[in-house]
Amino acid sequence: VISACGTGKTLMSQRIGDRLAPGDSDIVVFTAPSISLIDQNMTAWTDQMAGGLPFDTLAVCSDPTVTSAADLRAEARVDQRGAEGRVRGTVLMFLERPDRVRFDAMTQLGPAAVLTSDGARFALTDLRDERYLEGEACPANIERLLGIRMSGAEVARLLMGDTPRLHAVGAPTMACKRGRYRVTLRDAAGFRQVIELTAAPTDAGSAGSAGGEGGEGGVGSMGSMGSDGRLARSTLYGPDGSRLWTVEFRDYRAVPLGEGAAAATVQMPFVVHFVDEAHDVDTLVRFRKITLGVVVPEGAFEQSPRPGLVPEHVACEPSPGR
Repeated sequence: VISACGTGKTLMSQRIGDRLAPGDSDIVVFTAPSISLIDQNMTAWTDQMAGGLPFDTLAVCSDPTVTSAADLRAEARVDQRGAEGRVRGTVLMFLERPDRVRFDAMTQLGPAAVLTSDGARFALTDLRDERYLEGEACPANIERLLGIRMSGAEVARLLMGDTPRLHAVGAPTMACKRGRYRVTLRDAAGFRQVIELTAAPTDAGSAGSAGGEGGEGGVGSMGSMGSDGRLARSTLYGPDGSRLWTVEFRDYRAVPLGEGAAAATVQMPFVVHFVDEAHDVDTLVRFRKITLGVVVPEGAFEQSPRPGLVPEHVACEPSPGR
């Protein structure tokens, strides 16, 4: 089905499914170019079928790169502005999804600071101040090097071109605006998240003429979005409407998944810009090199205090929206 954003493609596909599979034992196969579209259609179909014909779903991802790109080694230039001023430098990183992270802040003479988390515990060796901190792997501790106040799992998702998502209540709303799809999620506590994806040229050209359910705040569909649709921005708002954080993804490039000329590639953002307005921190990450599917060295996400450094336990602080 090819039509303008907001003209009812999701509802139309559900009606077609009803006609094709009127019995309890019939099967309908629905294909889409992204996991988010599968999630959207399953949610919409479930809402439409409430009180009607029951059905079961099975989601299958045919893209091997989705689950294979779980490990990352990278070098990035990080520019951070916060309460202590501006800090710039080169950071080497290992990420192992879902929640293992390692960041080495480098100088010409070697690392100046090393932060590690194995998903449960966190440690930070700060050779500049000669301190060794350890404690729970919570957002307040994970942020101590990059300034991104999120859990290890959420930071790994961000740096690999994904975004944390609210546990939404009800179906998401969707709209086309300025060549982008805007998906809005709301949770039970009143928090709101707006996720923006770039639209395929065929959709972007017709988005401006879409009416009815495709207008601002209405329920639209990304059913005809091409494979070039990419995550562009994600913003979290508090119950009072204040903006808590925004992350932007830019400069997408193809990164090989493995070695060899025949290796598949994954589109990765080489610029990740995170603004934490709740804590007045601005972190810009510009990747110089990204390697996927690496073998992470054993013990990379753990560390012990170096000679002369006394371990200091640091407690966690609550974070907005958590």
